[in-house]
Amino acid sequence: VYYVHDLLSAQVFADNKLVGTIRDFYTNASEQVIFVIKTDGEEIDIPFTKEFFLEVNLVEKKVIVNLPEYI
Repeated sequence: VYYVHDLLSAQVFADNKLVGTIRDFYTNASEQVIFVIKTDGEEIDIPFTKEFFLEVNLVEKKVIVNLPEYI
């Protein structure tokens, strides 16, 4: 069990490549959204759902995601 704030500063990976780092989160009308700073400095938001967040490793501060098509 973990809380979303436990993910702050975790590294985000997709397809075995480092995407960026989790910097913040917020809740909109329907779900929590994770705010990520990509390695190129771009800012992206990823809905915090099982569809996109495939694995969370709190010990290694690492998450594996399936990026939305619009990113």
